Amino acid sequence: MTSTNDMPPIEAYSGSESYLFVSYSHMDSQLVFPEIRYLHEQGYRIWYDEGIDPGNEWPDMVAKALKGATQFLVFVSNQAVTSKNVRNEINFALNHNKPFVAVHIEETALPTGLELRMGDIQAILRYRLDIARYHKQLERALKQNVRSQDNLGTIISSRQPDDNNLLFPESNSSIQLPSVIINDGSPLLSDSRLTEEETIHLAHQIAIYGTDIAMKGTKFARFGDMDVADPKEIDGYIEIRDIVIEYLKRSQRVPLSVAVFGPPNTGQLFCVQQVTLSAILVDYETCVFDLSNFRDLEEFTKALHQVREIGISGKIPLVFWEGFDANHFRWLEFFIPIMSSGSFVDNLKKYQIGNSIFAFISTKFSRFKSFTEAPLDDYVSAFDDHKGPDFVSCLRGYLNLIGLNPSIPEGELSSNQSVSNDTYFVIRRSVWLRHILHRRTPDLFREIEGKLVIDIAPGVLNAFFRIQHYKHGLRSMEAIVDMSKLAGKNAYESQSLPSKHQLDLQVDAEEFLSLVKAN
Repeated sequence: MTSTNDMPPIEAYSGSESYLFVSYSHMDSQLVFPEIRYLHEQGYRIWYDEGIDPGNEWPDMVAKALKGATQFLVFVSNQAVTSKNVRNEINFALNHNKPFVAVHIEETALPTGLELRMGDIQAILRYRLDIARYHKQLERALKQNVRSQDNLGTIISSRQPDDNNLLFPESNSSIQLPSVIINDGSPLLSDSRLTEEETIHLAHQIAIYGTDIAMKGTKFARFGDMDVADPKEIDGYIEIRDIVIEYLKRSQRVPLSVAVFGPPNTGQLFCVQQVTLSAILVDYETCVFDLSNFRDLEEFTKALHQVREIGISGKIPLVFWEGFDANHFRWLEFFIPIMSSGSFVDNLKKYQIGNSIFAFISTKFSRFKSFTEAPLDDYVSAFDDHKGPDFVSCLRGYLNLIGLNPSIPEGELSSNQSVSNDTYFVIRRSVWLRHILHRRTPDLFREIEGKLVIDIAPGVLNAFFRIQHYKHGLRSMEAIVDMSKLAGKNAYESQSLPSKHQLDLQVDAEEFLSLVKAN
């Protein structure tokens, strides 16, 4: 009796668009057909041998399909490399310079002839990878023009342990933003400071029309999918980007190490990701490790091996070390040999990390100065005991993020204190609000003369901008949007806001709702 896994999963593609030719041994059908089904579900147009009609001669039909294919994918196994048909298809694809991907579904010793021809071919070792890493490598290897536009999507990051919406939100945007824009106009902070009302008006314009229109002639920056309008932040981002560019121009054996500080829930990982990727013009892979959850050095060493494997594959590892300052700085001393020599030791054997970017994300300090001075008495000795000064000497840059709430002067500890010298927190809020709405609620935007404009009630904007304090930083703004009744709406009105009871989770609900009515 024939198993369902032996049945052809889809009809082979026969149209005029770009498609993928899949080669495999019939003896591997139970392993390969689920892979073909998965690729089909992801929108890839696929030709494979089940598309041959009775009466058509095999070689002619295969040659025609191969010749018309945009890319060649072969599932390599011990059965495949001994199959005359598979070997002929491989040789035909190579002779015709077809872009070539080999997925090894089991450990296979290639015959000498195939090894000679396929030695430099991009190979994905399916039998060694978990499903998530395999799918990511496969997506990177396959050409997007053999895929239906309706199914296009990008996997930005594999996170340990979990993905986080604030870190890498899914984008609903159809606009491809340039890598970086520096609109070098007059800075907001000038001799003639904006009044509070002028600042609020500008914030409204940014949220509704975007920085391109609202800040024309004024200095702002865009890195990938992130706009930066607060002048106190722009220069810091540019400095980090310049450091990354300079690092990638040289052949390095040690990671580029930068540290990032800010109040809780400032979107540190997303911000650094966008700035860094705006400077990376080579293939990369992102991973995130939460050191506060690491139990021992064995887990730490496993993470380093994962980073090393990314480098070996030819990609630049972009590694976020979250909570590097957790557990009384215990991890600092273990990073020093890696940051200084680019190597680590496991079972008495030395391993080289190679080119990579390490971004250390603080979970305890909002400023670099606070980190290095370790103001709490019990932290001072721990910082020194775990070689904190040596760790700092290995850094090549740092970034202080400000967040949605008014910034606190150095030396102040209260996150709720009213701070008079930070007049541009509403500008930061407006940029982030537009960013969140653009990703979460694209139906609120309409295109006018090539620009995306949002329909949002002035009172709602007033509350988002003027509320004294977001209890959980950026997460709170995102949560208010998520809780709002916006599905199927083309305008953000006050009646779409969450209930007072739900709002109180994120802000002072009474204050927020009074600001909505006050406009």
